Amino acid sequence: MLNAAVVGLGWWGKQIVTSLADSDEIRVVRGVDIDLDAVRGFADWHGFEVGDSYEDALADDGIDAVILVTPHALHEDQVLAAAAAGKQIFCEKPFALSAESALRMLEACDKAGLKAVGIGHERRFEPALEAMKTHLDGGDFGTLIHIECNWSHNNFTKTSTSASTWRKDSKQAPLGTLTALGVHITDYFQSMAGPVASLRATTTHRSDLFPGNDVVAVQFTFESGVTGFMCNIATTPFHSAIKVFGDKGWGEARENSNVDIPEPATLTRRGTHDPDLPDPERGARQSRPVGGRGTGAGRLSVHPRPAAAQCRDPAGHRRVCGKRRRSPGPIDIRWLPGLFPSSETTCGRFR
Repeated sequence: MLNAAVVGLGWWGKQIVTSLADSDEIRVVRGVDIDLDAVRGFADWHGFEVGDSYEDALADDGIDAVILVTPHALHEDQVLAAAAAGKQIFCEKPFALSAESALRMLEACDKAGLKAVGIGHERRFEPALEAMKTHLDGGDFGTLIHIECNWSHNNFTKTSTSASTWRKDSKQAPLGTLTALGVHITDYFQSMAGPVASLRATTTHRSDLFPGNDVVAVQFTFESGVTGFMCNIATTPFHSAIKVFGDKGWGEARENSNVDIPEPATLTRRGTHDPDLPDPERGARQSRPVGGRGTGAGRLSVHPRPAAAQCRDPAGHRRVCGKRRRSPGPIDIRWLPGLFPSSETTCGRFR
C-alpha cells in the first residue's frame, strides 16, 4: 500500500481523493491546502490529516508519494522538492508550460532514482476512448487518415466550482482553453497518430462569460501523415465528440457530461468489412438499440463511467452499472481504471 499526500484539495483534488477511497493500492493519509477552513470537513470525512505546509508533508517519513493537484505554475518547484525528498510523484496536467521546465523535472526524477512519474492524462484511459484505440490498433478502421475533436464545456464560467479560478488567469492559462482542456486531446491524438509535425492554432474571444480567449481551434499535421483538427470552447454547455477516420471505417466517441459525472459515453463505428453482416450489406449502417432508442447510425456501444457506490469492480473501486434494453449478444462493460491505470477491467456482461 502506497501512503500518499494529496496537495491541492480543490475541485479536482477532491475528485482524486474520492476515487481512491476504496483503493487497495493507494491510501490518502494527508492533505495539503492553503484554505484549511474550506477543506477540513472533507478531510475529516475521508479520515486523513490536513495542513497547509507542503514542506511538512515531504518531511513526513510515513508518506511515500505526493499527488500534485495544483496550478501548473507551481509544478516545477513542487516536483523538484518531491524528487529531492525521495517521494513517488503523480502530477496533474499540464505538467509544465515549456519543454525546458518539463525536462528539468524529469532529469531531477531520474537523478533521484524514480522509475516513473505519473501525469494526469486520464482521458486516454476512459472506456470509450480505449475501445476506439483498440479498434484502430486492431485494424478495424484500416489506415488512419484523420482525427478530430470538439470538447467544450462552460464549467469554468460557473462560480459554484473552484475550477473557475486559475484556469481563467491569462498568466497561468496563456493558451486559453487549450491549457486546461485541449492538452487532454493532444495527448489522446498523439497516442493514436504519433508525434505532431506541424500545427496552426487560432484563438478568439467571443463571450464575456470568460475573461480571455474562450475559443481555440487547432489544425494538426502528424509525422505519420495523419491530419487532425481540435476545437475547445469555454462558454458553451458540455459537448464532447472525438472522431477517427480510416480507409476501412470510422468511429465516434460521444460523452454527455464531464468526467466527474457518471453518465455513460457511447462509441459508434461504421466499417466496410463487418464480418457479422451478409456480404451485400457489408458497409451498411447497423444499430444496437440502447435504452429506448430505436434505429441509429452505426454500431453503437455504451461505456459507463465511475460513480457512487452502486457496484464495485474487482479492485474495489466504486462503479455504476448500466443496462441496455436489448442487444444481439453480450456486451462488455469497460470500467475506467484507477488513478494509476495498469490494465482494463471488465466488470460484467449484460444481455
